[in-house]
Amino acid sequence: MREAEAQADRLSGHASRLCAERRLAAARPEPAAVLRRLSQRFGEVPADIGYPKLRDPMLDDKLMPYVRGLPYTSASSGGLVLISLA
Repeated sequence: MREAEAQADRLSGHASRLCAERRLAAARPEPAAVLRRLSQRFGEVPADIGYPKLRDPMLDDKLMPYVRGLPYTSASSGGLVLISLA
């Protein structure tokens, strides 16, 4: 009987931990949503600081900035500074 009660206590504790983990996971935003918002904000900043000929600003899934369809490493030295600031 004691063994069954101990097992029930262990399982109850385990179930409580799993429920708490599930609540925490549900409260976190989806990684794709975070990436979309970061990419959107990245696009707003160069526009705000007057990046010349701004087109297609975005962050890829590794958070590499792109402008005009090219990675920031392809930008001019002035462009690199502006992209880095963004």
